[in-house]
This record gives sequence, structure tokens and C-alpha cells, in this order.
Amino acid sequence: MSNIVRYGMLSGAVAGTIAAIVGILLFNTFYQYSVSALIAVVFGAIFAIATVLTPILWVILLPLWLIFGVNPIELFVEFIRGAIISFSPLILAGYFQEIGYSLSISSINPYFAILMAIAGILIAVGFFSKYSADKNAMNIVSGIFGIAGITGGGILLYLALKPISNYILGLISIPLAFTASTNYTYINLAALLLLAGFWIFGITHLRGRHESMKPTLCIGIGIMEIITGIILLGGILSVVMFMIGFASMLITFVLWIPYGWSEHRIEGAIPKTAPKGPKRGPEKGVEKWEGA
Repeated sequence: MSNIVRYGMLSGAVAGTIAAIVGILLFNTFYQYSVSALIAVVFGAIFAIATVLTPILWVILLPLWLIFGVNPIELFVEFIRGAIISFSPLILAGYFQEIGYSLSISSINPYFAILMAIAGILIAVGFFSKYSADKNAMNIVSGIFGIAGITGGGILLYLALKPISNYILGLISIPLAFTASTNYTYINLAALLLLAGFWIFGITHLRGRHESMKPTLCIGIGIMEIITGIILLGGILSVVMFMIGFASMLITFVLWIPYGWSEHRIEGAIPKTAPKGPKRGPEKGVEKWEGA
């Protein structure tokens, strides 16, 4: 195989390994953000409900004032004060956690997208170069899905988690990644593309196991790629599945690195014919022809 096949595959696998690690960090942060946002919303809703119910509270407390001489205004103030003391720290904590997680997501997300794009493109270049050597059409399909699945999926996930608006705090612009809402349409499309990409990779490796120098490792990588695609598809249902899926992707590309190094040998490194040079006939007592 040419240098392009070997080092394209290896570079793509290394980039994919790093992208998988960054993907785990990204979606772990996204999950933490979701939890903190839920806490803030729940306790904020409780506080809002308590405020809405104050007219009803007035109706309940008014007879107490008339019968027992209890001042309903003082009771109402104490009630609101207790609600603020109870819920405000939780609401504020959830809100500031959301800001912190949004900052983390906004800083990690571009690196994740770049690494996914690089991995998909390099792997595709490797498959296209391999096709030029063996004319196996499956390599063309794998190259196309390397770009569409890995690169396309990574870009869509970036767009899904891209900051929607910024909060201006003095001279500091803080990106609030989910001020409006996360784009779940992009997340779902990305999960489908990643499924397709890894499935095609898996089918390619399983079909090529008979020609492989390491058939057992080739089968293992193919199975891991299919499993990775299925788990990443589960990201449609839960963010946790993305974390598990990128962990599976990490294992897949870690296995791919030694496989690619041994499988895609550089044939040009060993000359097939002896270099040209003058040949001499056998000398006296020598039973063989000598060449350069």
C-alpha cells in the first residue's frame, strides 16, 4: 500500500481517538448541565407556584385575622421570606452551574468538531487511496461515509451545541450555550450519520477479514464499529448514550491503530527487483552468476 493509505488511516485513527476522548468530556458536561438546569427549573417552578397561590393564602388567612387577631400581612411576609430563603440558593446555584457548564461546552465543542472533521477526512483519504490500489468498490463507499458519517456527524453535533446567545456582563461576553434550546434535530441527524458511518466501516472490515493479515483483529474492529454505531444512535434517546458511544469509539480507534500499522504495509519500502548493473560470468571455481 502507498504511504497515503497507511498514514492516512493511522492519522485518522489517532484523530478519531482524541475526538472520542473530547466527545466523552463534551457530553459528560452536557449531561451535568441538563441536571443543573433541571434543578433550577424545578425549584424555580415551586417558587413561582408559591407566588401565584398568594391570593388563595390571603383568603385562608383573612378569617384568622378576624377571629384570632392574627395579622395576615405579617404571615404573608413570613411565608414569602421563608420561600426565598429555602429556594433562592438552589435556584441561584443551578443558574450559575448552568453558566459554568455552558462555558465548558462552548470551549470544548469547537475542538471536538475539528477533530471529528479531521478524522473523517483522513480516514476517507486512506480508503480512497486503498481503492486505487485494489479497485474494491467497498473502499469508495467507506470513504464517502467516512466524510458523511464521521465528519458530518461531528459538525452537526457542533451546531446542535453551538452557543445560541451571549450574556453581556460588563465587558465580558459569556456564551450561554442553551439559553433558548438545544437543537435536537441536529442531534438526531448526527446520531443517524454516525450510525451509518460506523456500520459501513464495520461491514468493510468484516467483509475484508479473509484478505487481512490479522483476521481476528479485523473481525474485532468490525464488530466494535457496528456496536459503536448502534450505541451512538441511542443518543437520540439519552445524552448518556453519547458518552457510552464515544467510549466505544475510543476503543475501536485504539484497536484500529496497531491494525492499520501492520495491515497497510508500504510495499514500496522493499524493492521487488535487484537494481540494474553489469553482470559477470562465473569465474573459475564459482558456481553461480554474480550480480550487483
